[in-house]
Amino acid sequence: MAKSHREVFVQHAKTFLNKYKFDGLNIDWQYPTRRGGTTEDKQNFGLLIKELKIMFRNEAKLLTASISPMRQTVINGYEYMDGVVMESVDYWFILATEYYGHWSNRIGPNAPLRGRENLGVEKTIDDLKYLFQKHAYKLVLVVPFYGKKFQLRNSLQNNYESPIGKDFVNMHAPAENVILSYREICQKMSNEQWRRGWDSDSETPYIVKDTGAIVFDDAQSVQAKTSMALRRGLGGVMAFSIDMDDFDGDCSDGSAHGRRGGSSSTNTGSNSDNYNYNWRDRSARKYPLLQIMYDTVERGPNSAGLGSASLLLTTMLAAIATMLNKPHLARTFSIKKTINMI
Repeated sequence: MAKSHREVFVQHAKTFLNKYKFDGLNIDWQYPTRRGGTTEDKQNFGLLIKELKIMFRNEAKLLTASISPMRQTVINGYEYMDGVVMESVDYWFILATEYYGHWSNRIGPNAPLRGRENLGVEKTIDDLKYLFQKHAYKLVLVVPFYGKKFQLRNSLQNNYESPIGKDFVNMHAPAENVILSYREICQKMSNEQWRRGWDSDSETPYIVKDTGAIVFDDAQSVQAKTSMALRRGLGGVMAFSIDMDDFDGDCSDGSAHGRRGGSSSTNTGSNSDNYNYNWRDRSARKYPLLQIMYDTVERGPNSAGLGSASLLLTTMLAAIATMLNKPHLARTFSIKKTINMI
């Protein structure tokens, strides 16, 4: 990336942010040196960050960046040892949302808390905290509000069997709805005969119907990830994304939000931090994932009240203020800009 190109981008970013009154910019480059990139991308990313920060100092803007959950990708693509780069970025968003998919050998969760193949949110947090050292407090865990649909190669043997770890038939066409929002998934649970289960290893739910399987995140798994981020001292959590939550409160009871167990012993999903929603009216049912995330942060990892992560959740997700009737939240501070378009 030539210096002249970076200068053009920085100037355009400044104009855009001021015109639309945004308070910051998130650089979502997935990922430096990868997907046809070059080894020079590591330095280019660092240079871009430094040049943006110079402009942002005069503008009082937040500068954030998305980062891979994989240790080696971070080592290869980011100058995490460069003190200037690390000081320039206000928060690093860990994209801990795509551990399994159509590229995998077996069915697995988007974001397992712990993984069967040494893949998972817990390991990612440990790896990146080690790499970031004193800047680890700037790490923010991104939590997915969606799931993936798989077609099992063979039907499950009984109602107690989990699809996780099983073979599947690849589905690449967009028309096959491989990715489903949480809202779409909970509607399926409300209206169709899907069997819900809970994978205790990854602490994520799944639903199964015939040879169809959907692995996703619900209120219980979102709470587990949020609690872990708080306990590990991260800078906060971020929802990906608000529009994938049950924004209309269409799911009529707690079963669609992971509060009701099924017949399988793996369905119980016991969690000491279980949160009971108020289902008295539709407004109380809106945004259940965002609500549990907010409430978990507000209570703190040990119900100790607000912490540093609370500030970031308030900062990054303040657009939910009117949705959750919490007017004290500030307005949103971030937009996504894909840098590899330059």
